[in-house]
Amino acid sequence: MMWLLLLACAGETPKYPAVAEALMARADQDGDGAIDAAEYALLARADEPMATCDGNGDGSIDVVELEDCFLTVNPTRLQAERRREWMTANGEGSPGGDAPSGKAGGKSGGKYGGKSGGARPGGKAGQRGRR
Repeated sequence: MMWLLLLACAGETPKYPAVAEALMARADQDGDGAIDAAEYALLARADEPMATCDGNGDGSIDVVELEDCFLTVNPTRLQAERRREWMTANGEGSPGGDAPSGKAGGKSGGKYGGKSGGARPGGKAGQRGRR
C-alpha cells in the first residue's frame, strides 16, 4: 500500500488500483514495491524479455508498468501460442494447417459445394440471388 501512496505523490497512479495492488502483491516477492529481474524470471517465460513490461527501462517494473503490461496483453495470441506449444509437444502438429488427415487448414467445399454456387436444397445451381 505504501507504493500506491508514493506513486500518487509522483503523479502516476494505476487505472485500477485494487487489481494493480493484487497483481503487485503476488509478483513482488521481496515486498520492495517493484519487480526486479529475478522476480520477473519466476513469473515470465524465458522467451519474454523484461523490457516488454519495463516501460521506462530502469531495470524494474513498478505497479503502473505491471498494470499496463497486463492491460495490453492479447489473450487470443497467448492462447494460440500455448495451444501451438502443447500440440507440438504432444505430436499433434500445429493448429490450422497440420491436421492429422493431411488436409490443409481452411474451408473445403462444405456440404453444398462451398463458394462455387453449387446446388442447395430448394434452389438451382447458379441461381443465387435471383428471385
